[in-house]
Amino acid sequence: MASDQPELNPQGRSVAWSDGEPPSTEAQALFLRRLRTLLERRCGTATEKLNEHELRAVDRAIYSTYCDCLQLGVGSEAQQLLQQLRHG
Repeated sequence: MASDQPELNPQGRSVAWSDGEPPSTEAQALFLRRLRTLLERRCGTATEKLNEHELRAVDRAIYSTYCDCLQLGVGSEAQQLLQQLRHG
C-alpha cells in the first residue's frame, strides 16, 4: 500500500486527512502510515495470534508513533485514525 491516504481494513472504511490534503512532508506521511499499520495489526484478525506481551508492545508502539505524529504537526490526522479504531 503505497498511498498516503490512511485506511483501516477491518471495516473497509477510509479516513480523509483533516484538511483534504495529504501530509506535506515525507516524515509526516511515514509516521501516519506507520500508525495506520500498527492500528491494523492491533485491531485485525492477527491480534488473536498475539500473546499478551506482544499486544502490549504493539500498544506501546501505537502510543509512541502517535506522539511522533503530534510532534510532526499531524495530530488531527492521527486522532482520526484512532477514532476509527474506537468506532470500528
